[in-house]
Amino acid sequence: MLEAPRRRPLNHRRTVTYESFEREDGLFDIEASVYDTKGHIYSDRERGQLKPGEPVHDIRARLTINDCYVVIDFATEMAAVPFAYCRGAVDPQRLVGCCIVRGWRKAVDQAFGPRRGCTHLRDLVLGMGTVAFQTLSANTDEKRFTAGLTDSDVVEKPSFLGGCHSWAISSPVVKSFFPQFYEPED
Repeated sequence: MLEAPRRRPLNHRRTVTYESFEREDGLFDIEASVYDTKGHIYSDRERGQLKPGEPVHDIRARLTINDCYVVIDFATEMAAVPFAYCRGAVDPQRLVGCCIVRGWRKAVDQAFGPRRGCTHLRDLVLGMGTVAFQTLSANTDEKRFTAGLTDSDVVEKPSFLGGCHSWAISSPVVKSFFPQFYEPED
């Protein structure tokens, strides 16, 4: 637990939100937003004086994917940005057709490169890939469990195995839940 901080005024607050939804047509929407504010009067170069709590950034995105992790549609809204010119940084269609499973970081880097992209939107979109995995893997699990199957019945190795400490192929978690994919350390 963090120890209690010293008295300090708020300088900057960034709120990042991710949500996912299963649509009636079988597609999935991943929505994300970044909302930056200052705790003091802020001198924005183009918009002038911003009051405490007034957004420096209010950026939103919606990524629509299918159950194979392929981007079907991508839309953005930049309600508050430091410069009106920022709104021209994004061509949402550059991600349509990309797959989140393989090459996602590279696709995002190409779509939001240094001269034609928005750093804040780029970071937001990278996180949307993680939410997509959470969404679709939970959806797959639910279908399996509803059908009366267990993790031990899985034949194809799930994409999240080997992706972190708990899901390492040699971990006791994998040994317990996915023994068919467990590999002890040498």
